[in-house]
Amino acid sequence: MNPLFWGLDPLFWTNVKLFIKDILNLTEVPDYKDIFTFFDHHIRYTQLCGVIVAVEQTSSMMIYTVDDGSGVLPCVRWKDNIKKREMVNMGDCVRITGRIATYNGTRQVKIFDLAVLTDPNWELLFNLEIMALRRDHYSKPFRVPTRITQHEEELKRELEMGKDTLPMVLSEDVKQNFENSLLSYLETKFGTTTIFTLVDLQSDPDVHDLARLFLPNNEQGPTHMIHQIKTLLSRAFYTLKEEGNFISTSIDEDQYILFNDRDLELEILNVIRSTLDTHGRHNLVGVNHKYICYKVQERFKELPTKKISKCIYGLDENSIIYRTDAVGRTVELCDYRIMDDV
Repeated sequence: MNPLFWGLDPLFWTNVKLFIKDILNLTEVPDYKDIFTFFDHHIRYTQLCGVIVAVEQTSSMMIYTVDDGSGVLPCVRWKDNIKKREMVNMGDCVRITGRIATYNGTRQVKIFDLAVLTDPNWELLFNLEIMALRRDHYSKPFRVPTRITQHEEELKRELEMGKDTLPMVLSEDVKQNFENSLLSYLETKFGTTTIFTLVDLQSDPDVHDLARLFLPNNEQGPTHMIHQIKTLLSRAFYTLKEEGNFISTSIDEDQYILFNDRDLELEILNVIRSTLDTHGRHNLVGVNHKYICYKVQERFKELPTKKISKCIYGLDENSIIYRTDAVGRTVELCDYRIMDDV
C-alpha cells in the first residue's frame, strides 16, 4: 500500500491488542521509524496484558519486563510521566498501552498508560479478545476505496508540487522571520503548559493567515496555496523543534509543549549545585561545561547541546555563574561555579 494511504486504515491510529509474541515478530517498515507491518496493516500503537517479572530503574525511566505466556518484552516508562500514586510491583498483572519501538536492536513498548489489574480473569478475557480480533479484523486486509486510489497520481503530484516550489519562492531570511513569528504565536496561544501537535497548527486558521503574510501571491489556486502553507509550516515546526524551542511529551512523541528557558537555567544551576554537593565543594574546582550538558540532556533528552551551551554562556555573562579555570581554555572545557554559593 502506498504510504500516502496508511493513515486511512483505522489500525494505524489504534492501540492494537496483541500478544507479546506478535509484537516481537513485527517487521519494521524500512525508512519509516517505529512503523510496523502486521498482516496487511501498518501499526504504531499497541495494548498488551501480562505479569511483571522484572523491574529496573535508571535516572530517567522505569523499565518493566512483562511476560504474557507468549513472550517477554521490556516496557519503558519515563519517570516524569509516572503518576504520584502509581505503585507497580513484581508479580503484578498489568495492562499496558503504548507505542511500539526498536531501541538498539531490541523491541520495546514506550508506555502511555499502565494499569494494575486486580481481577485475574482480566488477562484471560484480554487473550480471548485478541484471538477474536485476529480472526475478525486483523487478518482481513484493508482496502483503500476506489474513489481515492483512482486519484492517487493526482494526490502525489499535488504533494510534490507543494514540496518542490517552496524553496524557490522564499529566501532564508523570510523563512527565519516566519519561524520567529510562529514561535511568538505559540508562546502567546499555548504558553509552556498546553500540549499541541503539528496537526493542530496545520488546521489553525490563524496560523494559515500568519503564513500567508510570508508567501507571495499565488496564481495557481487555493489548493496550491494550502500545500505551500503546510510545507512552510512543517519546515518551520521541525526547525524550531531541532533548536530546542519545544519538546515532545513523555506521553506521545507526536505531542509537544513549549520549553521554558527559565527551566533550563534552573536545571543548569541544579546540576552545578548538586554535583558540588555530591563530590565536595572543596574537592572540585568547578563543574565542567560538557558534564553540565550531559546531565541536562539526561532529563531533557531532545535539547540540543547548542541550546544548553548558549544558556550557560548567558548565565556566565549575567554573572549568575562564573568560570573557575585558567584564562585561554576553550569554552567547552571550562569549569563553572554559582556566583552566590560559598
